[in-house]
Amino acid sequence: PRSTEKMGAAKMPPPRSPRAKEATNKIHVPMETPVWASLSVVAMVVGSFAATLYITPRLFVDDEDLKASRFGVTSAHEVVSSGGYPLYILGAIPYFLLMIAGEYFISTACNLPCVAGRYDFSDTWSSITAGITQQFGAALVKVPLKLGVVPYSYIYYTYAVPNNLTVSLDSGWTWMACFVTVDCAYYWLHRLCHEIGFMWAGHAVHHSSEHYNLSTALRQSWWQAILAPFVYLPLALCFPPALYAALEQLNIVYQFWVHTCLVRRLPFPLELLLMTPSHHRVHHDRRVHKNFGGVFIVWDRLFGSFLDEEDAIRTLKEDNAERVQERADGKGEEFQEEVLLFGVMPVVETYTEAVTQSLPWMPIARAAWTGSVRATLAAVWYGPGYHTAGKPRTLKAPSASSIRLRRLPAVSAPASRYVQGHFLLTIAVGFGVLLAKHAPLFLVRFPLAAASLLSLYSQGLLLDARKGGEVAFERHRCLGTLAIAAAALVLGAADVLPACCAALSSTPFQGAMLLLIAASGLSLTVLPASDDWLAVARGSGKSDASSTTSQGESTASKHAYSLRQRCSGVTHDANA
Repeated sequence: PRSTEKMGAAKMPPPRSPRAKEATNKIHVPMETPVWASLSVVAMVVGSFAATLYITPRLFVDDEDLKASRFGVTSAHEVVSSGGYPLYILGAIPYFLLMIAGEYFISTACNLPCVAGRYDFSDTWSSITAGITQQFGAALVKVPLKLGVVPYSYIYYTYAVPNNLTVSLDSGWTWMACFVTVDCAYYWLHRLCHEIGFMWAGHAVHHSSEHYNLSTALRQSWWQAILAPFVYLPLALCFPPALYAALEQLNIVYQFWVHTCLVRRLPFPLELLLMTPSHHRVHHDRRVHKNFGGVFIVWDRLFGSFLDEEDAIRTLKEDNAERVQERADGKGEEFQEEVLLFGVMPVVETYTEAVTQSLPWMPIARAAWTGSVRATLAAVWYGPGYHTAGKPRTLKAPSASSIRLRRLPAVSAPASRYVQGHFLLTIAVGFGVLLAKHAPLFLVRFPLAAASLLSLYSQGLLLDARKGGEVAFERHRCLGTLAIAAAALVLGAADVLPACCAALSSTPFQGAMLLLIAASGLSLTVLPASDDWLAVARGSGKSDASSTTSQGESTASKHAYSLRQRCSGVTHDANA
């Protein structure tokens, strides 16, 4: 519509907010971390990966009868030659958790300047919960039904074997060629997940955290595991299924360590060849869609999707050089921060895992609801990186007033401690579910997994602290868990169901039931009657991570997000 202002009238500039005035006095300088902190993380990573390679073929295999006869890195050959494959992800989980704890203590000890690299319990809970739920799906559905290798095996035995396209497992070159080929396939899978709308919906959860630490690596989507196997099918024309399954997991395990702010730049040859924390930080910037490699960065360099973090650092240093006099006069306050903004453009307003996994599908659902075929096809096909992944981009450091953590936790300290206790219990029970392969699937593993998932759902509601009956839901969950666990103990002790008695009377199962009974009973004694116990005052609760930098009010972030939604109607990650 035509403006009602008089033609030629001078427009008054918008008034500058106190936040903007304060930001002009701040000088953003590149992040630096102590050498000892970086070396400590690298040492943790090398030791953990070596231990994973050493023990997994002996302890964690898809078929218990095909375990290696000895420990060692090369014992994987024995497993793969027998038709099985080491479960490297399962074997690495304890080391993942230990490295997360180690990074937390290191970042605290060195007082890590960047807020995104620090740990916040609610965010870390959300990331680890996503990893737990994804592994439940893999262990209870994907591995027993062999969904990840059945289509692959069909192609291999139907086309590769009859046509003598197979390779020898005794050659080290075969393993190296398969590892490199798997990574190339992963690059295209990852790139398509950013370029294609429905694939982005299955991947966006991994980018939803505005923190960037090792726990972020565990924030995995439920849906991507369904799409991923189809991208690897061309490898079936050459490489055996067991070899592919083992090295595909090894590829994923490598990617864990690149989610850290404590390691800045590695020696030049490594930065040229490998995916490093510096390269992957760029990938998690919510303004760009670049650097899609898994282990090797060479694919991004070859296919035009590479963007270097050093570009933004160089530009920042050039801008700061122009403010030399201001710094000399002491007028500018220096602060160290990342040159990147992590997360996705539409801020995620919940920690409840089932909701966060479903939110990326909402643009497609809304487009379909309108009844417009064109809008639906556009939402399904066009992802946020469709027009930008392969085109040159310029990476610049954000302004000093940029809001890095747009959602701040509002849960009270007592409620947070309550969730922490139940979360540790859920991790213990969940890991037991993953390891108990000999236990009956439907009688033991499924019920324990269901109890864990229900507990995690309730924990997410408590962390959201919306005061909408969350405490009552948790109380009913504890009562139900208490009743079911007690009934299971009684059935295990009595000879009522002989077919089930052996499983229900086993020592590990009874121990799990006693643990659930004790936790549920204790919870019922400490849970208050009102939801007022949950949240601190709205708009005043700030995370520990944001205490040393101006992050903006939580309420303001919500209003800004709501305004963007109303104005654009688009929830894809815009390339701002």
